[in-house]
Amino acid sequence: MAAKRCVSCHRAPLRAQRGLTLVELMVALALGLVLLAAMVALFANTSAARRELDRSAELHESGRYALDFLRDELLHAGFYGPLTSISGTVDEPCTTDVNKWRDSLALHVRGSNQADAGTQFDCIKAVRKAGTDAVFIQRASTCMAGEPGCAPQTPGVPYLQVSGCGEEYSTQPFVAAVATGDPSTSPFTLRTKECVVTKPAPVRQFLRRIFYIGTDDTLNYVDVTPAGLTAPVLVTAGIENLQIEYAVDSNGDGSPDDYTSAPAVADWPNVVASRLWVLSRAMDASAGGEGKAFTLADTVFVPADNDRFKRHVFSSFVTFATPQGIRE
Repeated sequence: MAAKRCVSCHRAPLRAQRGLTLVELMVALALGLVLLAAMVALFANTSAARRELDRSAELHESGRYALDFLRDELLHAGFYGPLTSISGTVDEPCTTDVNKWRDSLALHVRGSNQADAGTQFDCIKAVRKAGTDAVFIQRASTCMAGEPGCAPQTPGVPYLQVSGCGEEYSTQPFVAAVATGDPSTSPFTLRTKECVVTKPAPVRQFLRRIFYIGTDDTLNYVDVTPAGLTAPVLVTAGIENLQIEYAVDSNGDGSPDDYTSAPAVADWPNVVASRLWVLSRAMDASAGGEGKAFTLADTVFVPADNDRFKRHVFSSFVTFATPQGIRE
């Protein structure tokens, strides 16, 4: 019979279990708190840096978009399709009288300086921010009504029709009128170059538009229509100031001869280009202010001492392609 094995004889002696002393626990807690504080500080600094980057990206995006939008709009100022016999300098950007529109085509652009005491822009006086420029442009749509991608004629909407028929062009080169919606009473009866009654010349929507900075630091525009001003259209927020300088062609060769922020009344038809300055501001305050002034044309913007918003000035040069091209 086999002998029984003694299991307990081969067991290792048990060692006494002992925990952390109070000092060791306090040291461990202290080290943990130091590491936690370092991690919290790192996270806070990273978050703050990220917020600053977001603010910077935001104000740059708003400023560049505002400048690009204005540049594209002003580039087409004075475009009336094939019309080259341009005249009329009625200086009333806010008028809803289509008869006056016909007599104002040479005034393709009309600005209002921040110190302008005139009444031409009173229609936006209540919503325009003090100390900022505003600009009015008029033009025809770049697409012809009814063609693919362009809305058809709509009753009550103003349009411009330019004759392509030589014999007709010499006596009535264009028609600027409101669409009736009834072919039998349509004012748009001018003809194409074939001079055939059944082939009417195309019509383009007639646009009269005012750009301005709102009291809430936004870039907006309104369209002037025979029924009055449309509701303001927001272009972008975070735009604190707009300043414009105009290039005047004094001798009719299409090249700028002088730059001014406030052309004389007689010089507006001779404006062939412009310089734009847009001051963009972040939507949220930063930890500290930049403490610098910003120069825009004839204006110097100085933030308040306790101001903590980031800002940036964007500028561009824009030619009025059609008016300049006709002069050249």
